[in-house]
Amino acid sequence: MSAAKPDLAPDCLTAFDSACESAIQSQLGLPLEKGEIWIDPDGRGQRTRAYCNSITNFAMQAFWLDEQVDVANDALQEVCRLFLDDPPAMHESHSFHWSGSILGRLWEFFGPDGSRSSAISQETQDLMLEMMWVWASRVSPILNPDPTHIWRVPNTENHHAMGAVTAWTLSKFLRRDKRYADRAYDDGRSAAEHYAAWADYFKAYFLSRAEKGQYIEIACATYNGPTIQMWYNLFDFSEDPELGRLAGAFLDLFWMSWAEDQIDGVRGGAKTRIYQRNSRQRDEGGGAKMASLCFGDRETGRLSNGEWVVVTSGYRPAEMVFRLADDVDKRGEYEVTQRYMGLWEPGWERRVEYPVLPFGIVGLREDFGGLLRYSYNTPDFSIGTFMLEPRPREEWSGSASQNRWQGVIFRGHPDARIVPECRSTDRDENPRSDTYNQHWSVQKLGTLITQKLSSEFSRFTDKSRVWISGSGLSEPIVKDEWVFVESGGAYAAIRVVDGGFVWDDPEGDDVGCWMRCNDSLSPIIIEVDRRTNHDDIDAFAARVTSRTMCFEDRVLTYEGLSGHRFKLYADYSRLPEVDDQQVNLDPDKVCDSPFIQSTWGSGIVDLAYDDESRRLDFRAGDRRDS
Repeated sequence: MSAAKPDLAPDCLTAFDSACESAIQSQLGLPLEKGEIWIDPDGRGQRTRAYCNSITNFAMQAFWLDEQVDVANDALQEVCRLFLDDPPAMHESHSFHWSGSILGRLWEFFGPDGSRSSAISQETQDLMLEMMWVWASRVSPILNPDPTHIWRVPNTENHHAMGAVTAWTLSKFLRRDKRYADRAYDDGRSAAEHYAAWADYFKAYFLSRAEKGQYIEIACATYNGPTIQMWYNLFDFSEDPELGRLAGAFLDLFWMSWAEDQIDGVRGGAKTRIYQRNSRQRDEGGGAKMASLCFGDRETGRLSNGEWVVVTSGYRPAEMVFRLADDVDKRGEYEVTQRYMGLWEPGWERRVEYPVLPFGIVGLREDFGGLLRYSYNTPDFSIGTFMLEPRPREEWSGSASQNRWQGVIFRGHPDARIVPECRSTDRDENPRSDTYNQHWSVQKLGTLITQKLSSEFSRFTDKSRVWISGSGLSEPIVKDEWVFVESGGAYAAIRVVDGGFVWDDPEGDDVGCWMRCNDSLSPIIIEVDRRTNHDDIDAFAARVTSRTMCFEDRVLTYEGLSGHRFKLYADYSRLPEVDDQQVNLDPDKVCDSPFIQSTWGSGIVDLAYDDESRRLDFRAGDRRDS
């Protein structure tokens, strides 16, 4: 059964429901097009994600629209037989659980007690249950729903979420079938026991994540998508009203955080796990597709997993989320700070086969996360970074240190941005181009100062450089060692403090240019301000070039456009300072903005915009959002 929908103004609800129905109807008559099965060259077996997704998504289309039902049943049987004949293909981590959100929806809507119909045939049901048993009886014990260790997760965050909610989902179904209800999983517990244990786990998960930082894959459209799909399933199908409420509250928090940082549907602020192939353009990952559908600019084509989840879910973002996302001019200028977890838990690690690939289950420290995410948002741009200590890469979790993104996005074009980035030395071996722990930075309002971390701290980091988009920004102009560009509503300036720079051409089909530092360890200053604060770009340039700056003995002192004074210790000897105060990486608030307020460790989050407010209470008990 579904948790209650949040209240919405009729116009928002009507528009959203209309968009969902239009997206569903656009799938009418589309034929089954099977995705490819990729054979891993390293001997890890078949990776079936694209194949499995293509069939489960088609089955959702066929059953929901009552067309090509026999084709869908035959295709689902084919998937089941593939996995039953080759269990390693099912347990491979890039395969089965990627379709877990849709498999759950298919069974809830069209299974033996389907809320819409019983379109899944008896033969298909039998094969699906057998497949569910083979996967869940092994994997659910490996994932181990232990509510006392929320920050110890196997594999990456999105894999864990998909695996854990799929285990909860399949255990729910298996416990109802007499052929499987009394059978023991690999750890000796029944499906019903696992189902109950997972419910307790997720309640503890949502509380701890609200208390100490929502995600490890931070503001990452690629990987947040498969993660939040799973919270939709918990919201829609939990038999425990409290679990459904918590899942809905966590979705409220996610979408409010997304809305306060976005311009034109592009999320600003610092991010993790942004591969260099995506860092210079709008991310088209699963989370971005879900956001596009929710907030009005979805492109045509087949619905993805996440989009099918959105259009068939009872969850709706609160009205204030829609208005905050839409009222870019009205919401004004503001700062956002958020604390996130990212440091390893010292001395604790174990290795498991999850499911057939070895991944370490490594815990994160719960007392201090190490990452302070700061962004400054205006109607014309968003600029943001992570502030952190210069710690060795080995002290950070892989997800929290991989491909950290910082920089500026500008209103007017989805690819308009300025991005400081170290070229990856991993480019020739890995098309994703990874770096780990590449920068440390300090920011206040529109002034961002960043520096590459040396090789003793980082991995796969080569030349330090700055990307200037050719889309939505003017041609760069050099004046007094500063580089100036403008967008429709903002001016920006970039300064390589020591050693100067050279221009590099874009790579591939990128549109723009690179400023490559001659000294990769030089600090880089970025200043951004709204056009309305200056007569023209010449006036802006005059103010910037008159800034007080000194770089001596590897210490940079600088006065920003806003008048704030900065000090960066380029020898990494101590934390940066703003107005003679060291950056505080553990403020009292885990979320602090005009629209989201939460005290670290409280489990209570207050959302507000305009004349609407809502309290999200993640603590135990029968509470409701107010």
